[in-house]
Amino acid sequence: MSNGGDLLFKMPLDATNDFEYQLKIIAKRANYQITKQEVTQLLQNREEILKVNYLIDFSFNNMLYLSESLLTFENNGKRAYLELVNYLLEIFYYLRSFENQQFSDEEVIDYVLKIYQKNYQNLELTLGFFENHPNLEETYDEQ
Repeated sequence: MSNGGDLLFKMPLDATNDFEYQLKIIAKRANYQITKQEVTQLLQNREEILKVNYLIDFSFNNMLYLSESLLTFENNGKRAYLELVNYLLEIFYYLRSFENQQFSDEEVIDYVLKIYQKNYQNLELTLGFFENHPNLEETYDEQ
């Protein structure tokens, strides 16, 4: 039996299985075959990101939206794609922890992707930008 704190961050098995199924369909469009182990790792990383940022997300919609949106960018294989999903999801939740719900989840994700593209798809530049500018209200309209 797990402790009560863990229950806040655990998704029901059917939701997890549905997420795995949907992610595999998304990844298949880029000819990536995602394994159960890779899905499990993504979900564990997501859970840790949520804990670090003191957030709760009751669905996988944001992760699926981000995963699908990333297919429009050039990726250097499945491993790079999965790493990018992790890092950009981390940025998304980091921004969410500072943001007062003025922007929808899709707007925040689209903004992260816009900055990623503006920085020549350079993850380090993108991470640096958001570390220096975590307040969306200050930079959203400027970009």
